[in-house]
Amino acid sequence: MIASVRSQVFGTDAFTGIGIDLAKMHIVVVKSTQHFHAQFAPIARQVVYVSSPGALTSDFASIPYTTRDLDYWPRVAEPRH
Repeated sequence: MIASVRSQVFGTDAFTGIGIDLAKMHIVVVKSTQHFHAQFAPIARQVVYVSSPGALTSDFASIPYTTRDLDYWPRVAEPRH
């Protein structure tokens, strides 16, 4: 068992801690919203964000809010407040 509690990947130690040499990897995939970026971006040639089906999308402008004012960033470039 690698992990007994589900959690986002916060840093490279999720791999290096179990002996994976990230410098030898062609592709590394992590499931995390943004927590990974501080440690992975400096060693990555490219960071690619993808959306997958689930409870929440990172494209906040596409969420069909029913009780929220739609005048908010990033949906609106310069919201009136």
